[in-house]
Amino acid sequence: MAATTLLSTVLVLLVTGTLCNRDPIMLTVANGFRHTNHTYSTSVAPGGVLLGAMKQLQKDNSSFNFTTKENLDYSPFLVSVNGLAGNEKDRTYWQLRVDYVNGSSTVAQVGVGCYIPKRNEHILLNFTTY
Repeated sequence: MAATTLLSTVLVLLVTGTLCNRDPIMLTVANGFRHTNHTYSTSVAPGGVLLGAMKQLQKDNSSFNFTTKENLDYSPFLVSVNGLAGNEKDRTYWQLRVDYVNGSSTVAQVGVGCYIPKRNEHILLNFTTY
């Protein structure tokens, strides 16, 4: 009986949109070598991971694409964005940074498959060297 009530409540919330509200985020793709930036507006489910928001953006916007590589021990890691891939020989990679409203920024300590963006957060995919 309790399971049926819970399922009914979840269905009502889904139908009314309560669980479907998505948090807006900004995603900037930056290539410091070519001095180009492209900023996209997208959204993420509350508590959802950045990878899901990126997949939705890729589906909705033909000018944004990316690839990842699975890692059995960690989350998928970003290989390429908009056709530009990191390269071990050149020591380049896609760095995941977060810019905060107060002006500070930090390198995320997890990958796109684990990072949980917050409402109105600005995410920076930064092509750089290591």
